[in-house]
Amino acid sequence: MFVEGTPAAPAAQPPGWAAGAPTVSGQRPAGDEEHLLEPPAPLAEDEQVAAGTFPGGAFALVSLRGAVRPWNEDRAGTVLPPAGDPPGHPPLFVIADGLGGHQAGEVAAELAVSTTLAVFPRAAARPRQALRAATRQAALAVYDAGFEPGRSGMATTLTALTFDAGEVVVAHVGDTRCYRWREGAVEQLTTDHSQVADLVRLGLLTPEQAARHPGRSILTRCLGTAPGPPLDLVRRGLRAGDRLVLCSDGLWGLLERAEVAEAVRRFVPGNEAERAPDLDSLAAQLQALVDHLAYRALARGAPDNVTVLAAALEPGCPWLEMPSTRRRPWPFSRGS
Repeated sequence: MFVEGTPAAPAAQPPGWAAGAPTVSGQRPAGDEEHLLEPPAPLAEDEQVAAGTFPGGAFALVSLRGAVRPWNEDRAGTVLPPAGDPPGHPPLFVIADGLGGHQAGEVAAELAVSTTLAVFPRAAARPRQALRAATRQAALAVYDAGFEPGRSGMATTLTALTFDAGEVVVAHVGDTRCYRWREGAVEQLTTDHSQVADLVRLGLLTPEQAARHPGRSILTRCLGTAPGPPLDLVRRGLRAGDRLVLCSDGLWGLLERAEVAEAVRRFVPGNEAERAPDLDSLAAQLQALVDHLAYRALARGAPDNVTVLAAALEPGCPWLEMPSTRRRPWPFSRGS
């Protein structure tokens, strides 16, 4: 288990969560009525299923081996706010995808996630700065560990999300993604750091061509290749009803964005009339959502590991943006 303030051991162990006592089922989800692939089975030591709540919101995650690979090189984790009123630091959600074909990809991913979780709470009174410091420390930890025997060249993606003064803040490198669902539409907040994504941005490939390109898994940036690779820091506004989804390419490579949007609308509606009556019910809805998305990917063959983490914010969440009359004027435009 990841324990707050203590880096995870390099040996493969069941990853977990640093604080907040989320519910951990110990079993693979059974899918849903459309994607029931097999009866519930015990989780493998490198798989994860969990759900929990925080002030004004909830989360759920699932990380599975997929239908082809015999092990899971993805990792996920969260630090939840300590109990108290007012609440302490905001929650932190992290996923990483160790590079397949490289040595010790699962070690790189676990080290990236555990280091980020351990460092963030030390300075979380300033969440944006804490997130930047934690992910930089994770980059250095993965790079240094690559000099150990049997780990040369190990590398991983990293996407980490927290809240700060009315904004969602995402630190990101690689091709794991963060989506924001709002009022029925899904927006990708992160940029894929890959060769084919660069070609799409240059207009040399269409998204359809990129999805079939043989080099679609070649990254231009990741943790492990340098002591301080540049990480994107993305900031967008927060509203009640926002739903945020982090996922590895094992999910987004098989599901269109419109499918993710429809699944969120179906399982975790954001309009006031259909919202969950309490946060525990919201967490259960989110668990149904991530199970559904993961098993839809498995039903399509899932050649890669599948990881998806979803979080939802409701009215009363202390990290939602303040009314505009109380906000300090900014001399530049920020994303809404």
